[in-house]
Amino acid sequence: MLGRSILVLAVLPILNLFALLMLAGHIAAVDLLLKHIEDADLRIMDCLHDDNRVVRAAACLACAKLKISDALDDLLHLRRNDAITDVRSTAEAAVKVTSS
Repeated sequence: MLGRSILVLAVLPILNLFALLMLAGHIAAVDLLLKHIEDADLRIMDCLHDDNRVVRAAACLACAKLKISDALDDLLHLRRNDAITDVRSTAEAAVKVTSS
């Protein structure tokens, strides 16, 4: 479970690498990196269903930071139904960012 929260934190440097590759014009590398980002999005969305409340909250933050609009339904569900107040409030903030 801790590994999943580390995964969420590990995705952010990938975005910086993506920007550098785009500037350098490495199209093949960018295509490969985009595939990994899509995989990371799915892994982050899986973390929204984790048993650990800290992992769920971190996944909400990651969805907001990365603006993963595909996670909107899951975020809405967490906002309405999660037993933990912190997760509900984090999901609510993420909904505002991802739905705009």
